[in-house]
Amino acid sequence: MRVHRIIFFALMGLLITLHATVARNEGAGDDQRNPSLAFREALLPPAAEKNKTIAHDETKTDPAFKMAQTAQPRRIRVTAPNGGEVWEKGKTFTIRWTSSGNIPEVRIGLKWGPGVGVWIPIADRVPNSGEYSYTIPETLTQEGREFQVIVMTPDGLISDSSDSPFTIQAAKEASGPVSAEKQPRAAGILASLVEIARPRLGNPLILTSQDLRRFEITVSGRLRWLGDKPEPEIPIPTPAQVAERLRRYPPRIAVRGKEITLNILSVGEVFRHPKFENGAKGYASGTFAETGPEQQYDARYRWDARIQVGMGEDQIQEVKTSVGWPAFLELRIVGDPDTGWNIFNPHAVYVHESLSQSNEFTILHITDTHIARRNDQIPEILCQVRNESECKTLASRYINFNDNLRAFIKLANARVRAGEKILVVLTGDITDYYFDGWWDGKFICGQGDFAKDRREDATGHSWRYSNFNKFYEIILGLDGKGEELLCPIFTVLGNHDYLANEVPLSLKIHLNVLWAEYMLHRRYSNERYGLLEGEGREYDCWAFPRDGGKHKKISERKTFKEKINTDGWVPSLDQDWSYWLAKPKPRGLSQYLATINYDTDFKIKIGNHQLLFLNTGADRYPRQEEFVGIEGKEDEDRDYIQDGPHNRGIVEDQIRLAHRALENAPEHGMVLVFTHAPLIGLEKGETEGIQVLFEQEHEKDPRAAIPWLTNLYKNYKKNFADLVADGFSFTKTKHFKSGKRDPLLNFYCADGNSLSFLNKINRLSGTSVKTPVLVFSGHTHKVHEFRIEKIRETERPEDTNFYYFTDDYSGKFFRATTDGGQLFLRHLWLRANSPLLFTSGAVKGEKPQFREIKISGGSIASLEMKEITNVDKTANFTPGCRSVALRANNGQYVCAVGGGGGEVVANRDQIKEWETFELIQLEGGKVALRANNGQYLSAAGGGGGKVLANQLHIKDWEIFEMIGAGPNQVALRTHNGKYVCAEGGGGRELAANRSTIGPWETFTLVEMEKAGQITLQSFNYPDRYIRHRNFLGEVTVVGTEMDQRDAAFRIIPGLAEQQYPSLQKEYVSFQSVNYPGYYFRVQDGMIKLDKYRDEDLFKKDATFRLVPGLADRAWSSFESLKSPGHYIRHRNLKLYLEKGDDELFRKDATFKVLTPSWK
Repeated sequence: MRVHRIIFFALMGLLITLHATVARNEGAGDDQRNPSLAFREALLPPAAEKNKTIAHDETKTDPAFKMAQTAQPRRIRVTAPNGGEVWEKGKTFTIRWTSSGNIPEVRIGLKWGPGVGVWIPIADRVPNSGEYSYTIPETLTQEGREFQVIVMTPDGLISDSSDSPFTIQAAKEASGPVSAEKQPRAAGILASLVEIARPRLGNPLILTSQDLRRFEITVSGRLRWLGDKPEPEIPIPTPAQVAERLRRYPPRIAVRGKEITLNILSVGEVFRHPKFENGAKGYASGTFAETGPEQQYDARYRWDARIQVGMGEDQIQEVKTSVGWPAFLELRIVGDPDTGWNIFNPHAVYVHESLSQSNEFTILHITDTHIARRNDQIPEILCQVRNESECKTLASRYINFNDNLRAFIKLANARVRAGEKILVVLTGDITDYYFDGWWDGKFICGQGDFAKDRREDATGHSWRYSNFNKFYEIILGLDGKGEELLCPIFTVLGNHDYLANEVPLSLKIHLNVLWAEYMLHRRYSNERYGLLEGEGREYDCWAFPRDGGKHKKISERKTFKEKINTDGWVPSLDQDWSYWLAKPKPRGLSQYLATINYDTDFKIKIGNHQLLFLNTGADRYPRQEEFVGIEGKEDEDRDYIQDGPHNRGIVEDQIRLAHRALENAPEHGMVLVFTHAPLIGLEKGETEGIQVLFEQEHEKDPRAAIPWLTNLYKNYKKNFADLVADGFSFTKTKHFKSGKRDPLLNFYCADGNSLSFLNKINRLSGTSVKTPVLVFSGHTHKVHEFRIEKIRETERPEDTNFYYFTDDYSGKFFRATTDGGQLFLRHLWLRANSPLLFTSGAVKGEKPQFREIKISGGSIASLEMKEITNVDKTANFTPGCRSVALRANNGQYVCAVGGGGGEVVANRDQIKEWETFELIQLEGGKVALRANNGQYLSAAGGGGGKVLANQLHIKDWEIFEMIGAGPNQVALRTHNGKYVCAEGGGGRELAANRSTIGPWETFTLVEMEKAGQITLQSFNYPDRYIRHRNFLGEVTVVGTEMDQRDAAFRIIPGLAEQQYPSLQKEYVSFQSVNYPGYYFRVQDGMIKLDKYRDEDLFKKDATFRLVPGLADRAWSSFESLKSPGHYIRHRNLKLYLEKGDDELFRKDATFKVLTPSWK
């Protein structure tokens, strides 16, 4: 490259000195210690400036602190109240729970209303006795509401709450005037809802221990939940009123069960949010979602106040002695004085003695996590209609994006524990969407007049079961499936974070964009989860739509599963609902702002480096008038019509924020920008053959790219010669300009002011900059990398034309290094080639990735993409169907004659295919039984006649209630209350005509999945076992789960028994456990796994005589029925049928029959 040919060697004598100087430059001002300050100064709109009041009010209280700690695996389970109870104020009730692990003390509270961690305290640090007597205070003002009891460890990391809400109501009393003591205790600002808005989990403060003496928080006033009531007038409080509120109910921090109150050092500006006007730029018009105070206003925030708080030196030392650094602090405040609600901000402050001022640190960039509760639930739902073998196969394929994030957290934590200075940046699509499911055939998150919001109808809570709450649980390790993240995380919104409703795994979508039809397609996203098409449709069958709020019954889903290949059903969205699915809405943002990150755009400073976090907004769906003629606009029609909508893009406030960052950049500092949608990207994510455009290759032979580009542009219906005539110079470099662009490019943020932003951070070709800029994005789920430069200055920034270059910059030039000379050269290269734009791979997917951004002095030590490995599967793959046999009173087994299709009898002495049934566990203790041919056992007439195996669907006659009648003893009651009977106690047909349970109506349930499993250990290689692989018999070490499944067999009576009735019991066959119906047989002298065929030759090949071991009579050997004197033996680790008499042969042919130790 041009810059690489510059001679740097004359400067090499300065390398060590310059690098040491850059590394020692540890300056970090108030802008870093208070990232919220930089945000407010950058993005405070003029309307808010008119509504602020300023004061300096000194009030003091006792100092306080709280440190969130990493908890060891422990469990708590609330058992009472557990839903549906009605409690009365003034009466005493008993709260009960169970626990495991080391939990000597617990905290107890009531949860009510929206939000995570918002509760009414009952008891703090009481002995973990398993029960607590609670007298409901008469002063409780929220009677009639639905509550849940929560029991948690003192550190708040392990908790459980009532499974469903219960009600607290007023005690019955004579009517009369309300007494004075029952009047509200406070009014005005003193009684309003107040929260600590900053810092929060997704935008924490990074402080040293000395910074704790004085730091800034933001408190916000919030409206109570109004329902359908009109909004009252909320006057803006004065700083003195805010100070009085905080004096009475001050912010706190707790350390290991002890709370310390923070000093209130000053109350500064008080800002009132401009009222959100519903107009051309509003949510209701469907254009795009604004950022900034409008979102906070929609979330019912009405004013902010900056508060300087701190703690004394003694308290700082007490916390350090108690927990040590680095560690997180949790902020708390009484949110509602009337109820005593405490609001928690976990991970709000990260105390690290050097990170905030360091120029040696690492950013782990992750993007597109797509967290959703259904990611954990899909396997459990599918496994309800699957047997053990099917569930194991599903587990081997299923991709859980939640688990990918949990694995990343473990990886990040390991680096933190090793002493690295780590912070995580997550650039959007945090969630896949906001809330799961439909209700009564309509989306859960309706809004306004168009549809009712049904979240509380569906779940009993509007926030608790959302996907933002699932993300919150994963980061804090609260769901018991992973670790708590031990380093700061900074979050940016993505377009999916604006989607309120669940997107089906498979759907027909007829999308009307405001009366104009533009898309009609059918897509499947099941493959992203590792699911087959039918499995994706099975989940959708359960989730869309719900009948009266109910999920599909297991019986219906089992039937659907069996006929999935012939049933073409997928969710079909009509014109209105398809638009409602795609339309951005602020529903989920309310919870994001209140629990994860109050800021949508903000800036922090670490050492000399500034990090900008910019929200590129929701998908933009134009108004009808904007669509008119759009197909004639070459730079827009592909994005809107073919590739989906733009993101909203960059706005003016964000350009001003970048401008200030560049103006105020320290010496040797860099500006790192993080967005969700990339400022430029490759059309359709082109990757195959793109190397011909890589900068170095293109410079060597620019004409080599022409054939590839010519063919590529044909796909875009572009003529290469016309593009050249239009001014694109493909033999020199790549470029784009205002209104014209290379068709290879896609502006994922084309709306808004993206080109003006690029102009602001860019430089003229051939020049250098003082402050390099690197932009990191996600959205595409692919890795693409660019650098750009201005061709010439223009009068208007939006008219600027750019050269763009693409290459594997991180792989070629920014692999991990600690070499000082390399770091210095990289610093100079960055100044000469800034800005660089990087799109990182996603956490979502089969091969989850993250980017390591390693800062060293004023340079970059690494920009490598790395794979997230060791992903544990945490979902529930427990089968809802089991392979069973039923043994009658006389010891004979129930048989579906012919494998099903007719009569059912109880006259067989051995269990084979016809005697094996699939037991499907239905709701309410009910079951269905499926015969070998797929037909279900049915009590004709619902009971009173014969039992047949001749139905394809599970309906009333095919549903039985299984009643326990002793150890492994069951009776089957039919739809009309009659019991199934083996006539004569066995030996005859089954009927469903008995009114009571007796010996003939009692069956022994034999679990086939557990019964009879064996494995075969080699005599002379005791660490190896017989298994099948690629349908060949082998002996190998058994380590992985796949090895274990392949090494499990069932020994059954020899298949050739019917041909040779005189065969003794020592003749056996080997059936595979994970390939039911497949047996070991002899073929071409080898032992192979082959599917059963009702042929004499197959049965003889698959039958062997079990004899005392040839090398040790306490072991076993297996002689062929077809070829007497020939035995199964291993040779070169493969299984053969051979004859021999030497010592090695005898050892190779000797095995031990064992029960698998890994079961």
